[in-house]
Parts: sequence; C-alpha cells; structure tokens
Amino acid sequence: MSFTFQEKQFNIVRYPETSNNSLRAWNAGDEYVLSRLEEMGYAGKSIVIINDRFGFLSTILHEANPY
Repeated sequence: MSFTFQEKQFNIVRYPETSNNSLRAWNAGDEYVLSRLEEMGYAGKSIVIINDRFGFLSTILHEANPY
C-alpha cells in the first residue's frame, strides 16, 4: 500500500504479508501523529518513537533521525 507524507510517496508493506487488504502497517493514530508533527513543525527537533509495531512511523520520519 502506498502512503504520501510531505509530498513523498512511500510503499509500505505489512509484515508478515497477508492477503487481507484491510490490514495495514499503520492506523489512524499514526496518521494523527504525523498530522500533528506537520502542524507543529518538527524540523530540528528531537523525536522519540515508542511502540512502532510495524516500523511505519520510523520509516516515514527516518530523515528526522528519530530515537
């Protein structure tokens, strides 16, 4: 499945892969966190990611060098 954040396209696959297309590697909470970070502006700030089960937030925010 693809996901777009800040005009960048990511192809995210949930592991283990499943034929159930309703299962994604992210949820509404992840989308909310990303929208809040965009609103607040996170450039140059430290970001800590906890409980990122499928690595979605870590992947999307990799350029911010999260902890």
